[in-house]
Amino acid sequence: RPDISFAVSELSLFVSAPGQNHMQAVKHLLRYLYGTSELGLLYSKPKNSGLMDRLNVLWGFVDIDWAGCPDSRRSTSGYALMLNGAA
Repeated sequence: RPDISFAVSELSLFVSAPGQNHMQAVKHLLRYLYGTSELGLLYSKPKNSGLMDRLNVLWGFVDIDWAGCPDSRRSTSGYALMLNGAA
């Protein structure tokens, strides 16, 4: 699920030595998953003839944070690809 990918990535950094804050974040993430279990992606046929209404349009976004982690100074990157308007 793309909506939790960043949270899972950040939590995975502390798997070997999790603290109380990390466990609270995991519980928060699990509550979010439970509350959004009915949500999903809906692909439908385009109605208009604009640029984004063509069939099978693929586009994406990329973001990079160079040395942004205050603990390890590691970089974080992420991307989202959209196919026909759904991630």
